[in-house]
Amino acid sequence: MRNKPQTMSLACLATLGMALGFFPTASAAPCNQTFVVQHGRLVTVLPTGVDDTGNLQCAFDSAVAAGPGGTVQLERGTYHTRQIVVNNFKGTFIGAGAESSVLTNLPNLHVTPVDMYDYPPSATNPWPSLVSFVGGSFQVSDVGIHITGATPTTGWTIFGFPTLYDLAHGFAVLGTTANASFSRVDVEGEYSPNPVCNYNLYNGIYFEGFIGAVSPPISGSFVVHDSTFQHLGSATPVTNLSHASVLISHNKYQDVFDAMDVSGLINSWYDFSFNTVEGTYGGYLYDGLPVSMVTQVTSSEILVTNNVFSGQYGVYLDATFGGGATCQVLSNTLQNVTDLGIYLGIGTSHCLVMGNGNTTIQNLGSDNVILGKASTPKTISGPTPQLLHLGWSGAHR
Repeated sequence: MRNKPQTMSLACLATLGMALGFFPTASAAPCNQTFVVQHGRLVTVLPTGVDDTGNLQCAFDSAVAAGPGGTVQLERGTYHTRQIVVNNFKGTFIGAGAESSVLTNLPNLHVTPVDMYDYPPSATNPWPSLVSFVGGSFQVSDVGIHITGATPTTGWTIFGFPTLYDLAHGFAVLGTTANASFSRVDVEGEYSPNPVCNYNLYNGIYFEGFIGAVSPPISGSFVVHDSTFQHLGSATPVTNLSHASVLISHNKYQDVFDAMDVSGLINSWYDFSFNTVEGTYGGYLYDGLPVSMVTQVTSSEILVTNNVFSGQYGVYLDATFGGGATCQVLSNTLQNVTDLGIYLGIGTSHCLVMGNGNTTIQNLGSDNVILGKASTPKTISGPTPQLLHLGWSGAHR
Protein backbone atom coordinates (compact mmCIF):
# COMPACT_ATOMS: atom_id res chain seq x y z
CA MET A 1 0.00 0.00 0.00
CA ARG A 2 1.24 3.47 -0.82
CA ASN A 3 1.97 6.14 1.71
CA LYS A 4 -0.96 8.52 2.27
CA PRO A 5 -2.44 10.87 4.97
CA GLN A 6 -4.11 9.64 8.13
CA THR A 7 -7.18 7.59 8.63
CA MET A 8 -9.26 10.66 8.91
CA SER A 9 -8.12 11.51 5.43
CA LEU A 10 -9.39 8.27 4.19
CA ALA A 11 -12.86 9.00 5.22
CA CYS A 12 -12.94 12.71 4.28
CA LEU A 13 -12.27 12.25 0.61
CA ALA A 14 -14.13 9.06 0.38
CA THR A 15 -17.17 10.45 1.83
CA LEU A 16 -16.68 13.44 -0.25
CA GLY A 17 -17.63 12.92 -3.79
CA MET A 18 -20.49 11.50 -5.81
CA ALA A 19 -21.73 11.72 -9.39
CA LEU A 20 -24.48 10.80 -11.79
CA GLY A 21 -26.21 10.63 -15.08
CA PHE A 22 -29.37 12.16 -16.49
CA PHE A 23 -32.69 11.63 -14.76
CA PRO A 24 -35.54 14.11 -14.43
CA THR A 25 -36.45 15.67 -11.12
CA ALA A 26 -39.96 15.90 -9.80
CA SER A 27 -41.99 18.84 -11.05
CA ALA A 28 -41.35 22.01 -9.12
CA ALA A 29 -44.15 23.97 -7.51
CA PRO A 30 -45.32 27.10 -9.38
CA CYS A 31 -43.13 30.15 -8.96
CA ASN A 32 -44.18 32.76 -6.44
CA GLN A 33 -44.49 35.76 -8.75
CA THR A 34 -43.75 38.14 -5.88
CA PHE A 35 -40.22 36.75 -5.68
CA VAL A 36 -39.60 35.23 -9.13
CA VAL A 37 -39.84 37.50 -12.17
CA GLN A 38 -39.28 36.24 -15.72
CA HIS A 39 -38.56 38.42 -18.74
CA GLY A 40 -37.89 36.17 -21.70
CA ARG A 41 -34.86 34.07 -20.86
CA LEU A 42 -33.96 36.11 -17.76
CA VAL A 43 -35.37 34.81 -14.49
CA THR A 44 -34.73 36.99 -11.43
CA VAL A 45 -35.14 35.63 -7.90
CA LEU A 46 -35.52 37.73 -4.76
CA PRO A 47 -34.97 36.30 -1.25
CA THR A 48 -38.03 35.67 0.91
CA GLY A 49 -36.22 35.53 4.25
CA VAL A 50 -37.66 32.06 4.89
CA ASP A 51 -37.65 29.00 2.58
CA ASP A 52 -36.52 29.87 -0.96
CA THR A 53 -36.29 26.29 -2.27
CA GLY A 54 -39.43 26.34 -4.42
CA ASN A 55 -38.58 29.68 -6.00
CA LEU A 56 -35.00 28.69 -6.79
CA GLN A 57 -36.00 25.33 -8.27
CA CYS A 58 -38.77 26.95 -10.29
CA ALA A 59 -36.39 29.63 -11.58
CA PHE A 60 -33.92 27.02 -12.85
CA ASP A 61 -36.71 24.90 -14.36
CA SER A 62 -38.05 27.99 -16.13
CA ALA A 63 -34.61 28.91 -17.45
CA VAL A 64 -34.06 25.38 -18.76
CA ALA A 65 -37.50 25.41 -20.40
CA ALA A 66 -36.69 28.75 -22.07
CA GLY A 67 -33.89 27.07 -24.01
CA PRO A 68 -30.15 27.69 -24.34
CA GLY A 69 -28.98 31.08 -23.14
CA GLY A 70 -31.25 31.34 -20.12
CA THR A 71 -30.12 33.23 -17.01
CA VAL A 72 -31.04 32.78 -13.37
CA GLN A 73 -30.14 35.96 -11.50
CA LEU A 74 -30.07 36.37 -7.73
CA GLU A 75 -30.60 39.77 -6.16
CA ARG A 76 -28.74 40.76 -3.00
CA GLY A 77 -29.62 38.77 0.09
CA THR A 78 -29.45 35.36 1.72
CA TYR A 79 -31.40 32.50 0.16
CA HIS A 80 -32.39 29.67 2.52
CA THR A 81 -32.77 26.44 0.62
CA ARG A 82 -32.98 22.70 0.55
CA GLN A 83 -31.33 20.71 -2.21
CA ILE A 84 -31.63 22.07 -5.76
CA VAL A 85 -31.20 19.80 -8.81
CA VAL A 86 -30.69 21.33 -12.26
CA ASN A 87 -30.80 19.07 -15.31
CA ASN A 88 -29.20 20.04 -18.63
CA PHE A 89 -28.96 23.76 -17.87
CA LYS A 90 -27.42 25.73 -20.75
CA GLY A 91 -27.07 29.23 -19.48
CA THR A 92 -25.84 31.47 -16.67
CA PHE A 93 -26.36 31.52 -12.92
CA ILE A 94 -25.28 34.87 -11.52
CA GLY A 95 -25.57 36.85 -8.30
CA ALA A 96 -24.79 40.33 -7.09
CA GLY A 97 -21.46 39.24 -5.60
CA ALA A 98 -20.08 36.25 -3.70
CA GLU A 99 -20.68 37.98 -0.36
CA SER A 100 -23.92 39.66 -1.44
CA SER A 101 -25.96 36.80 -2.98
CA VAL A 102 -25.54 33.82 -0.68
CA LEU A 103 -27.18 30.38 -0.67
CA THR A 104 -27.36 28.76 2.74
CA ASN A 105 -28.85 25.48 3.87
CA LEU A 106 -32.06 25.11 5.78
CA PRO A 107 -31.60 22.85 8.84
CA ASN A 108 -32.09 19.08 8.82
CA LEU A 109 -31.86 18.47 5.08
CA HIS A 110 -33.37 15.08 4.27
CA VAL A 111 -31.01 12.77 2.34
CA THR A 112 -31.70 9.28 1.02
CA PRO A 113 -30.36 7.31 3.99
CA VAL A 114 -28.37 4.56 2.21
CA ASP A 115 -26.27 4.69 -1.00
CA MET A 116 -28.03 7.57 -2.71
CA TYR A 117 -25.31 7.48 -5.39
CA ASP A 118 -26.99 4.44 -6.98
CA TYR A 119 -29.31 6.93 -8.71
CA PRO A 120 -28.95 10.58 -9.76
CA PRO A 121 -30.07 13.33 -7.41
CA SER A 122 -33.73 14.25 -7.61
CA ALA A 123 -36.62 15.33 -5.42
CA THR A 124 -37.26 11.66 -4.67
CA ASN A 125 -33.59 10.76 -4.23
CA PRO A 126 -32.08 13.73 -2.40
CA TRP A 127 -28.31 13.82 -2.19
CA PRO A 128 -26.22 15.58 0.45
CA SER A 129 -25.49 18.28 -2.16
CA LEU A 130 -26.87 21.80 -1.94
CA VAL A 131 -26.85 22.46 -5.72
CA SER A 132 -26.44 19.63 -8.25
CA PHE A 133 -25.97 20.34 -11.95
CA VAL A 134 -26.53 17.21 -14.04
CA GLY A 135 -25.12 17.70 -17.52
CA GLY A 136 -25.46 21.01 -19.30
CA SER A 137 -23.19 23.86 -20.34
CA PHE A 138 -23.23 26.78 -17.93
CA GLN A 139 -21.44 29.55 -16.07
CA VAL A 140 -21.79 30.37 -12.37
CA SER A 141 -20.47 33.67 -11.02
CA ASP A 142 -20.76 36.15 -8.16
CA VAL A 143 -22.59 33.72 -5.87
CA GLY A 144 -21.71 32.36 -2.42
CA ILE A 145 -22.59 29.14 -0.59
CA HIS A 146 -22.36 29.05 3.20
CA ILE A 147 -23.10 25.76 4.94
CA THR A 148 -24.15 26.22 8.55
CA GLY A 149 -24.86 23.95 11.49
CA ALA A 150 -22.86 21.12 13.03
CA THR A 151 -25.20 18.51 11.51
CA PRO A 152 -26.87 20.00 8.42
CA THR A 153 -28.54 16.75 7.25
CA THR A 154 -30.79 14.08 8.75
CA GLY A 155 -28.09 11.45 8.16
CA TRP A 156 -26.89 9.23 5.31
CA THR A 157 -24.33 6.57 4.57
CA ILE A 158 -22.43 5.05 1.66
CA PHE A 159 -20.07 2.07 1.34
CA GLY A 160 -21.11 0.92 4.80
CA PHE A 161 -19.76 3.99 6.60
CA PRO A 162 -21.27 4.99 9.92
CA THR A 163 -24.08 7.51 9.52
CA LEU A 164 -22.87 10.93 8.39
CA TYR A 165 -24.70 14.20 9.04
CA ASP A 166 -22.67 16.63 6.94
CA LEU A 167 -23.09 17.83 3.37
CA ALA A 168 -20.98 16.19 0.68
CA HIS A 169 -21.07 19.05 -1.85
CA GLY A 170 -21.71 22.75 -2.12
CA PHE A 171 -21.92 22.56 -5.92
CA ALA A 172 -21.81 19.18 -7.69
CA VAL A 173 -21.33 18.86 -11.46
CA LEU A 174 -22.43 15.40 -12.54
CA GLY A 175 -23.41 13.26 -15.49
CA THR A 176 -21.46 11.95 -18.46
CA THR A 177 -20.87 15.29 -20.21
CA ALA A 178 -20.84 18.82 -18.78
CA ASN A 179 -19.15 22.13 -19.45
CA ALA A 180 -19.03 24.17 -16.26
CA SER A 181 -17.31 27.43 -15.39
CA PHE A 182 -17.26 29.02 -11.93
CA SER A 183 -15.85 32.49 -11.29
CA ARG A 184 -15.91 34.83 -8.30
CA VAL A 185 -17.62 32.18 -6.20
CA ASP A 186 -17.23 31.78 -2.43
CA VAL A 187 -17.85 28.39 -0.79
CA GLU A 188 -17.61 28.11 2.99
CA GLY A 189 -18.31 25.46 5.57
CA GLU A 190 -17.84 25.39 9.33
CA TYR A 191 -15.82 23.38 11.79
CA SER A 192 -17.73 20.29 12.91
CA PRO A 193 -16.30 17.51 15.11
CA ASN A 194 -17.23 14.57 12.87
CA PRO A 195 -15.44 11.30 12.03
CA VAL A 196 -14.58 12.38 8.49
CA CYS A 197 -12.67 15.64 8.25
CA ASN A 198 -13.88 18.01 10.96
CA TYR A 199 -15.97 20.19 8.65
CA ASN A 200 -19.70 20.21 7.94
CA LEU A 201 -18.95 20.38 4.18
CA TYR A 202 -16.77 17.77 2.50
CA ASN A 203 -16.41 19.21 -1.03
CA GLY A 204 -16.70 22.73 -2.37
CA ILE A 205 -17.25 22.29 -6.13
CA TYR A 206 -16.97 18.73 -7.44
CA PHE A 207 -16.68 17.68 -11.13
CA GLU A 208 -17.17 13.93 -11.15
CA GLY A 209 -18.28 10.82 -12.96
CA PHE A 210 -19.63 8.42 -10.37
CA ILE A 211 -22.93 6.51 -10.34
CA GLY A 212 -23.84 2.97 -9.47
CA ALA A 213 -21.71 -0.16 -9.43
CA VAL A 214 -19.82 0.81 -12.60
CA SER A 215 -19.56 4.57 -13.00
CA PRO A 216 -19.06 6.05 -16.48
CA PRO A 217 -16.59 8.93 -16.63
CA ILE A 218 -17.53 12.54 -17.19
CA SER A 219 -16.22 14.48 -20.18
CA GLY A 220 -16.28 18.15 -21.10
CA SER A 221 -14.68 21.08 -19.32
CA PHE A 222 -14.40 22.40 -15.76
CA VAL A 223 -13.03 25.85 -14.91
CA VAL A 224 -12.79 27.45 -11.47
CA HIS A 225 -11.07 30.81 -11.14
CA ASP A 226 -10.92 33.88 -8.91
CA SER A 227 -12.90 32.08 -6.20
CA THR A 228 -12.52 31.47 -2.47
CA PHE A 229 -12.87 28.29 -0.39
CA GLN A 230 -12.81 28.17 3.40
CA HIS A 231 -13.37 25.67 6.21
CA LEU A 232 -14.13 22.52 4.22
CA GLY A 233 -12.62 19.20 3.22
CA SER A 234 -11.74 19.12 -0.47
CA ALA A 235 -12.22 22.40 -2.32
CA THR A 236 -12.18 21.72 -6.07
CA PRO A 237 -11.96 17.95 -6.63
CA VAL A 238 -12.31 16.06 -9.92
CA THR A 239 -12.65 12.32 -10.44
CA ASN A 240 -13.31 9.76 -13.18
CA LEU A 241 -12.67 11.98 -16.22
CA SER A 242 -12.37 11.11 -19.90
CA HIS A 243 -11.61 13.59 -22.69
CA ALA A 244 -11.94 16.49 -20.28
CA SER A 245 -10.09 19.72 -19.69
CA VAL A 246 -9.73 21.23 -16.23
CA LEU A 247 -8.40 24.66 -15.27
CA ILE A 248 -8.21 25.59 -11.57
CA SER A 249 -6.55 28.98 -11.38
CA HIS A 250 -6.18 32.18 -9.32
CA ASN A 251 -8.20 30.86 -6.38
CA LYS A 252 -7.69 31.29 -2.64
CA TYR A 253 -7.98 28.34 -0.26
CA GLN A 254 -7.95 28.79 3.51
CA ASP A 255 -8.38 26.10 6.16
CA VAL A 256 -9.10 23.25 3.74
CA PHE A 257 -8.02 19.63 3.92
CA ASP A 258 -6.86 19.81 0.33
CA ALA A 259 -7.22 22.19 -2.60
CA MET A 260 -6.07 20.25 -5.67
CA ASP A 261 -7.77 16.84 -5.56
CA VAL A 262 -7.55 14.61 -8.63
CA SER A 263 -8.20 10.95 -9.43
CA GLY A 264 -8.90 9.01 -12.60
CA LEU A 265 -7.91 10.80 -15.83
CA ILE A 266 -7.83 9.43 -19.36
CA ASN A 267 -7.16 11.55 -22.44
CA SER A 268 -7.52 14.64 -20.27
CA TRP A 269 -5.69 17.82 -19.37
CA TYR A 270 -5.46 19.25 -15.85
CA ASP A 271 -3.99 22.64 -14.87
CA PHE A 272 -3.69 23.87 -11.26
CA SER A 273 -1.98 27.25 -11.34
CA PHE A 274 -1.57 30.62 -9.60
CA ASN A 275 -3.54 29.53 -6.51
CA THR A 276 -2.86 30.35 -2.86
CA VAL A 277 -3.41 27.40 -0.53
CA GLU A 278 -3.46 27.10 3.27
CA GLY A 279 -4.41 23.57 4.22
CA THR A 280 -3.23 20.09 5.17
CA TYR A 281 -2.56 19.18 1.52
CA GLY A 282 -1.89 21.60 -1.26
CA GLY A 283 -2.46 19.03 -3.97
CA TYR A 284 -3.34 15.37 -4.00
CA LEU A 285 -3.35 13.00 -6.99
CA TYR A 286 -4.36 9.40 -6.35
CA ASP A 287 -5.95 6.33 -7.96
CA GLY A 288 -9.75 6.37 -8.13
CA LEU A 289 -12.46 4.14 -6.82
CA PRO A 290 -12.86 0.61 -8.16
CA VAL A 291 -16.41 1.54 -9.22
CA SER A 292 -15.00 4.22 -11.52
CA MET A 293 -14.31 3.26 -15.12
CA VAL A 294 -11.18 5.46 -15.01
CA THR A 295 -8.96 4.92 -11.96
CA GLN A 296 -5.43 5.73 -13.17
CA VAL A 297 -3.83 8.59 -15.09
CA THR A 298 -3.49 7.59 -18.73
CA SER A 299 -2.76 9.65 -21.87
CA SER A 300 -3.19 12.82 -19.79
CA GLU A 301 -1.18 15.90 -18.87
CA ILE A 302 -0.98 17.41 -15.39
CA LEU A 303 0.47 20.85 -14.73
CA VAL A 304 0.98 22.31 -11.24
CA THR A 305 2.63 25.70 -11.50
CA ASN A 306 3.08 29.07 -9.81
CA ASN A 307 1.08 28.20 -6.71
CA VAL A 308 1.83 29.26 -3.13
CA PHE A 309 1.40 26.39 -0.67
CA SER A 310 1.31 26.56 3.14
CA GLY A 311 0.52 23.64 5.41
CA GLN A 312 1.69 20.13 6.19
CA TYR A 313 2.14 18.80 2.63
CA GLY A 314 2.61 20.59 -0.66
CA VAL A 315 2.16 18.61 -3.89
CA TYR A 316 1.47 14.93 -3.22
CA LEU A 317 1.30 12.84 -6.40
CA ASP A 318 0.49 9.22 -5.65
CA ALA A 319 -1.43 7.93 -8.66
CA THR A 320 -0.51 5.17 -11.09
CA PHE A 321 0.60 6.63 -14.42
CA GLY A 322 -0.30 4.63 -17.50
CA GLY A 323 0.88 5.12 -21.05
CA GLY A 324 1.10 8.70 -22.26
CA ALA A 325 0.76 10.29 -18.80
CA THR A 326 3.04 13.20 -17.93
CA CYS A 327 3.23 15.80 -15.19
CA GLN A 328 5.05 19.05 -14.55
CA VAL A 329 5.51 20.67 -11.14
CA LEU A 330 7.03 24.06 -11.86
CA SER A 331 7.85 27.30 -10.03
CA ASN A 332 5.68 26.75 -6.96
CA THR A 333 6.40 28.42 -3.61
CA LEU A 334 6.64 25.80 -0.84
CA GLN A 335 8.82 27.40 1.85
CA ASN A 336 5.93 27.40 4.35
CA VAL A 337 5.19 23.69 3.94
CA THR A 338 6.16 22.01 7.20
CA ASP A 339 6.60 18.31 6.36
CA LEU A 340 7.02 17.43 2.71
CA GLY A 341 7.09 19.80 -0.24
CA ILE A 342 6.76 17.45 -3.21
CA TYR A 343 6.07 13.72 -3.22
CA LEU A 344 6.25 11.54 -6.35
CA GLY A 345 4.90 8.08 -5.55
CA ILE A 346 6.05 4.77 -6.96
CA GLY A 347 3.37 4.83 -9.67
CA THR A 348 4.46 8.17 -11.13
CA SER A 349 6.62 8.54 -14.21
CA HIS A 350 7.70 11.17 -16.73
CA CYS A 351 7.25 14.05 -14.31
CA LEU A 352 9.38 17.19 -14.51
CA VAL A 353 10.00 19.03 -11.22
CA MET A 354 11.80 22.33 -11.54
CA GLY A 355 12.08 25.80 -10.01
CA ASN A 356 10.21 25.09 -6.76
CA GLY A 357 12.78 26.66 -4.46
CA ASN A 358 14.39 25.12 -1.43
CA THR A 359 11.89 22.46 -0.46
CA THR A 360 11.89 18.78 0.43
CA ILE A 361 11.29 16.38 -2.45
CA GLN A 362 10.75 12.63 -2.31
CA ASN A 363 10.88 10.81 -5.63
CA LEU A 364 9.89 7.13 -5.63
CA GLY A 365 8.73 7.01 -9.25
CA SER A 366 10.50 6.11 -12.48
CA ASP A 367 11.79 8.36 -15.26
CA ASN A 368 10.99 11.49 -13.27
CA VAL A 369 13.33 14.46 -13.71
CA ILE A 370 14.21 16.71 -10.75
CA LEU A 371 16.06 19.91 -11.63
CA GLY A 372 17.39 22.46 -9.19
CA LYS A 373 17.85 22.06 -5.46
CA ALA A 374 16.20 18.90 -4.18
CA SER A 375 16.51 17.14 -0.86
CA THR A 376 14.83 14.17 0.72
CA PRO A 377 13.33 14.93 4.14
CA LYS A 378 15.26 13.47 7.03
CA THR A 379 12.06 12.84 8.93
CA ILE A 380 8.41 13.46 8.36
CA SER A 381 6.59 14.57 11.47
CA GLY A 382 3.35 12.73 11.99
CA PRO A 383 1.85 10.13 9.67
CA THR A 384 2.66 10.32 5.98
CA PRO A 385 -0.27 10.93 3.70
CA GLN A 386 -2.77 8.25 3.78
CA LEU A 387 -5.71 10.06 2.49
CA LEU A 388 -9.20 10.41 3.16
CA HIS A 389 -11.23 9.90 0.07
CA LEU A 390 -13.02 6.69 -0.33
CA GLY A 391 -15.63 7.41 -2.65
CA TRP A 392 -15.43 10.93 -3.42
CA SER A 393 -12.60 13.13 -2.88
CA GLY A 394 -9.63 11.02 -2.09
CA ALA A 395 -7.85 7.87 -1.63
CA HIS A 396 -10.52 5.25 -2.00
CA ARG A 397 -8.51 2.62 -0.20
